[in-house]
Amino acid sequence: MAALVNVTPPTIARWESGDLPDSMTPTRVAAWEAALQVPAGWLLSPNGKPLSDPVVMESPPMSLTASVQSDRVPIPVVGGRALGLRACARRRNLGLSRAQVAERSGISVPTLLKWEKGELPRSIHSDRLCAWEMALALPAGWLLAPDGEEPTVPPLKRQRVTIVADTISDAIRKVATCLATRGRNLAFPDQPIEAGAQRDADLFACRYGVKGAEGTTLNKLAAPLGITRERVRQIIEKLIERSSQFEFDIPVLDTLQLVCASHLPCPVSLLNNQVRTQLGEHLTLEDACAFANDLLGKRIVRMSEPVTQPGGSRIDSWAYGPSEDDVVHIEDVKAVRSVAYAMIRSCGVAHLPTVAGTAPLTHGRGCTSPANMLQSVTGFEWLDADRSWFWFGPEKPGHNIKCSREIGLKNGAVAA
Repeated sequence: MAALVNVTPPTIARWESGDLPDSMTPTRVAAWEAALQVPAGWLLSPNGKPLSDPVVMESPPMSLTASVQSDRVPIPVVGGRALGLRACARRRNLGLSRAQVAERSGISVPTLLKWEKGELPRSIHSDRLCAWEMALALPAGWLLAPDGEEPTVPPLKRQRVTIVADTISDAIRKVATCLATRGRNLAFPDQPIEAGAQRDADLFACRYGVKGAEGTTLNKLAAPLGITRERVRQIIEKLIERSSQFEFDIPVLDTLQLVCASHLPCPVSLLNNQVRTQLGEHLTLEDACAFANDLLGKRIVRMSEPVTQPGGSRIDSWAYGPSEDDVVHIEDVKAVRSVAYAMIRSCGVAHLPTVAGTAPLTHGRGCTSPANMLQSVTGFEWLDADRSWFWFGPEKPGHNIKCSREIGLKNGAVAA
């Protein structure tokens, strides 16, 4: 039956159980009725009566082959990959999942995945190609021969959802649950979440760092569940694509952006501590920014790349306003660090006001925020309550060993 209608057996099984798509091409309906040997329109007629068992007549093999060949559209080998990529890009622009497009096209999700990767057969049945283009809201023939620019994407009816949460971590978890349940948790908040949906939500939330940056890699997420990293990637990609069906309003993200703005420019490591109340226990600012960018297209702060020196010392990345030019340049940080290193080599510690005054004279570079600059260097540590004296840790002692030891002992006593 599936072969006669030119659909997959699982599709026929769903149709016969009453799980029909929203629409079906007239040619597909006619093929189904022809396979069942019922009059045209009988399937859609509300007054259709059961018919007597028909006499099955086998068609001559030659005519069947000729008919099948005439109904198939050849797919060029060279253009197959481009066709698949066009279809994939169009589906994402429409905000549709592979399952939705596959159902409307009468194919399985694995088949659609192969097609979108460019792994198409040498020919496709014309009805199936037409159904694929209809599912993507494209004119007939556009996938094979694009005529001009891509048709405009019809406006989506997005569901507006306000996420009430105290921290960004909690907000990420709530968004993950909404996406994993397709929004059903909003309509039925008291119902328990299915195990599969809960697993997907947990993977999504952990990928965006709610349990710490160490557990965000695909391998770390896949190992406890006994699945492949590729499967984890597919699950998270599916939920991100599904986010286009919703319009999320997350007030705690706006709060985070305001709090960040009051500290900028600032080393990211320091900013993480300043906004810990808004982030949550384990979430980092980097992961919060990735979530806001991927799901909402929103930028909280802009970050520079960290710099690692050959000797192993590291200058942390800096955070700036979304539209702000780089206020602090790495060369300025290196200049201030060089003066501090010289002072530490001389007496074991460094004095912030002295470093701030010496750096412009020695290197000709101004210091707009020397304390922030120095705190972005690996090992920085204040040695007094007034935050005037500092060093870069006991593992980098100066030439004055005695002074370094005394400072270290004093620092230990203060800490105790």
